[in-house]
Amino acid sequence: MNLQKKAEQANIAKTEFLHRMSHDIRTPINRIRGMIEIADYYKDNHQKQNECCQKIWETSGYLLELVNEVLDMGKL
Repeated sequence: MNLQKKAEQANIAKTEFLHRMSHDIRTPINRIRGMIEIADYYKDNHQKQNECCQKIWETSGYLLELVNEVLDMGKL
């Protein structure tokens, strides 16, 4: 396989990876932001705020794992 073909395949792989990562990273960020809006709306409902905080905690943990995996891949 020639060098130009390898470069094209690498570029396609990079584009696909970034597309997937863009979605995978934006989704939890949007969920976190949504939970903050909901918690703000229910300022006087401590149970609802606790539910939102729990979801924010879980989602931020997922996002942290995802970022760590991406950074670990960069070490390869």
